[in-house]
Amino acid sequence: MSEELTWSDAKYSVVLRSNIPANEVELLEHFCCRITTKQGDALLHFLCTDIELSHPCYVEMKTFKPKAEVIHILQIPHHYVFLISGSDSEPFPIGFELSP
Repeated sequence: MSEELTWSDAKYSVVLRSNIPANEVELLEHFCCRITTKQGDALLHFLCTDIELSHPCYVEMKTFKPKAEVIHILQIPHHYVFLISGSDSEPFPIGFELSP
């Protein structure tokens, strides 16, 4: 890709649980944004152009960080996922504030 990706390029939002292992958070945070809860916990928030839910063990996501020029394909175990929102036909659900 030669153009920066923005929020408007996302069709889906995937948020992971707050209790995943620290070493996995350290790796995954290179591919996503963070949402800070009122309690101060950080949740990993992925902006996705596509998701695949058919595999029995993981969610496959085509994800990016805002202002990036690259889409990454990640496979996240189902039990790490807290929330999936969005659709192919509806605009991306805005409403999260990102932490740097």
